[in-house]
Amino acid sequence: MVDDDEPVRRAVARRLVRYRPVVTASSVREALVLLDGFGDLAGAVVDVGLPDGTGLELVDALRRRNQSMPVLVFTGSEDPDLPVQARAKGAQFAQKHQVLPHLEALVREVGDAEAVEEGPGSLLASWGLTPHQRAVLLTRMRSPSRAYAARELGISENTLKSLTRTILIKAKQPDLTALAWALLRRAWRDSDPDDGVSESSES
Repeated sequence: MVDDDEPVRRAVARRLVRYRPVVTASSVREALVLLDGFGDLAGAVVDVGLPDGTGLELVDALRRRNQSMPVLVFTGSEDPDLPVQARAKGAQFAQKHQVLPHLEALVREVGDAEAVEEGPGSLLASWGLTPHQRAVLLTRMRSPSRAYAARELGISENTLKSLTRTILIKAKQPDLTALAWALLRRAWRDSDPDDGVSESSES
């Protein structure tokens, strides 16, 4: 969680720590140091206005490491271009006064990403999907329509249609419904009802 406003940073961290360990930073530089130290993160919450740069620059750094990581960008600015820029980077967007209600959606997205990446991960690997294609697949599967998914990804519907076709060809599936069932079947097969479920506490 990255914000130079300590009360906001602490409030968001207190909410998120209910679900998993949280690391915080107050600047782009601190966040990059933490990123180097912690490696893979489950998700990120980033303020746009930081003392040594912008949160959008930090999102770029996160995307270079993990194109599918759920990210929530927030700001107190009314600049109408910021939501467009954030969503073009595959991030959720919220005004600062609305950030707490958006955290639940972020937590759900983290859970969805882990279900796709970790549950049937070997199947995705066998399909040879790139990180970007996995991010497109995840967004398309949880979106109510192609138009909505295209807006979330910051691409045109035609581009999304082409990317989806490529994913289906790699997966050897006729459509997204069949692909979703293939993922679910692998997740069910990989789960053992006699074993307890263990979750990683790493962030």
